[in-house]
Amino acid sequence: MKRLPTHRVTQRWPPGCLISVRNATEATRVGQSGFPVDILDLKEPANGPLGRADATTMDEFLSTVPQQQLVSVALGELTEPGVSQAVRALDERFDYAKIGLAGARNVRDWEARWQKLLNTMPPKVSRVAVAYLDHESCESPEPTAVIAAAAKASCDVVLFDTYDKLAGSFADFVTGLDLGNLLASVRSGRMKSVLAGSIGTENLLAAAQLAPDLIGVRGAVCDHDRSSEVTLDRLFDFQLARESLAEKIS
Repeated sequence: MKRLPTHRVTQRWPPGCLISVRNATEATRVGQSGFPVDILDLKEPANGPLGRADATTMDEFLSTVPQQQLVSVALGELTEPGVSQAVRALDERFDYAKIGLAGARNVRDWEARWQKLLNTMPPKVSRVAVAYLDHESCESPEPTAVIAAAAKASCDVVLFDTYDKLAGSFADFVTGLDLGNLLASVRSGRMKSVLAGSIGTENLLAAAQLAPDLIGVRGAVCDHDRSSEVTLDRLFDFQLARESLAEKIS
């Protein structure tokens, strides 16, 4: 079973990269660019930050990417209709799958319901917990609660992301949430961390200095914003920015 390299005490520099695409065409474009992507993630941004693609798009995506490429998929939010059916229909060719927790703070038994869905996934698919940095506005459980639940649910990865892409980036939450310590707690729990949330060339160094295992992007490699298409020019620009980080180790 394909997996990211095991945890290392010395953090990778620059961190690895997860790129979110919306279909097989964008996945092919990423492959053509030569961008060294660790995980190729499938989502439909028109359906939200963890928008679920339809079954046909999922199948075309899986049929397009090389067999050795690690792939993940967004399945929507715990409180959304249809998420249970999506989990039951999940293709075991995906290496990772994630379910968001927006609105779950108002669900008394959110953790039990979430873990039940995770347990429904095919055994070959690794579980990804999602901690929203803007948890107050999207009524998600606090990141500390998500990390604790992730450890109990035997998740392999914790994704830190923002729900509202218009309300700011990860950088707006670094101090208030003590984001560095949150990432450290994921490492101490022997889980991998992915940091996302409107990361671009302008704040890439700040994101990397927090030492996540992977940085997740979509808007940074799209023509205009996350709702537009991934382009080769933006992929090249972002890769150049990543390569320049090697000269800025502090």
